[in-house]
Amino acid sequence: MINPGCSFCTRKGLPVLLVRPAIKAQGDGVPDLPANMQMPVENKGETGYTARLLREGFVYIWDELVNGWINYYVTCEGYYYPLPEHGKVPPRLASGEMKPCIDQPNELARASLVTLPVLPEGFANSAFWFAWSAVAWTDAVRKKHEDPAYRARYMQRFDMEKWLNRGEGENALPFSSLTDSVAEYHTRRDTNRRIADYTSAHWNGKYLFDQNDLWLAAEELMPDKGVILFLPDPVAMVQDITALMNYRLKTQFHENPHYIRGIGLSVSLSTLKETLCRQFERDQIKENEILEAQKQAPYAFYLSGGTYLPNNPALVGATKSTLDSSTLKRQVQECWSDYEQYIDREKEKAFMDRFTTDLTRYDN
Repeated sequence: MINPGCSFCTRKGLPVLLVRPAIKAQGDGVPDLPANMQMPVENKGETGYTARLLREGFVYIWDELVNGWINYYVTCEGYYYPLPEHGKVPPRLASGEMKPCIDQPNELARASLVTLPVLPEGFANSAFWFAWSAVAWTDAVRKKHEDPAYRARYMQRFDMEKWLNRGEGENALPFSSLTDSVAEYHTRRDTNRRIADYTSAHWNGKYLFDQNDLWLAAEELMPDKGVILFLPDPVAMVQDITALMNYRLKTQFHENPHYIRGIGLSVSLSTLKETLCRQFERDQIKENEILEAQKQAPYAFYLSGGTYLPNNPALVGATKSTLDSSTLKRQVQECWSDYEQYIDREKEKAFMDRFTTDLTRYDN
């Protein structure tokens, strides 16, 4: 066992880095999902898959040898804290107050791994079953996963004996592929990590030497045997698809210099027309109300609000309304025509037609 310390960094056994298949956009500067990882929907166009660290939540591991559970809590920074088999997350850990020793890179690296117990030489190791959950399992859910048929359907199996002897495992990769497979540990630091701009999950981007520290931590625990194991997280996949769609819509259209000026100008013209016409309409209606009031009053009086209205003998007794809806509409149109003559509506329509066509093509 490596130097005893807090539960974050105390590890013994086979080192395992847990990751999940995730969504990426082409040009994100992160690696593609390894070819041996099969996905139910193939990547198409500008969208593909990569490997990401697990989200904050809980990892449950079933040990076939002892028929018992190994439990971890995953922090939002990607560190693993062992929990008792039926224990709850300590309040200080859930609040984020409890953290690993951040000034010790090797301890931080160990805290990023889970470990599996390995039997002495001469004994056959058993299989382990993995599952990740965003929330803690209830006793009833835990009991369901203890059933072999249910476990085979909803958990990821890892055959330790097969891995140790032949380096083979379902949805598993050797630790040597870390920097070429896992987005957060990818070595091409000069690329544009756009994935950090749109992902719905916390981005735990690593520093240049973090991958070396993690590899050394795995080697200290069990040389040349470390494993990268993939666990499904379909909820995160859907969330990131939505986030990527919104990000593309924003960057390719709403914030694209090619469109932003034309859209802004068209919106400004619409706002200007709405504001001017509404104000002119209100002024005309108010003026008409004053005239109507003067028809009914042979003497001067004050309007509500304190405005003095002198009498107008010429209007007293007049019955014909001075303003109707058709007249008001015509007056508003005449008012706006003074501004409309300076607007090139054909050019505006050509731009909006082109924008709509491009947007429709993007949606399809």
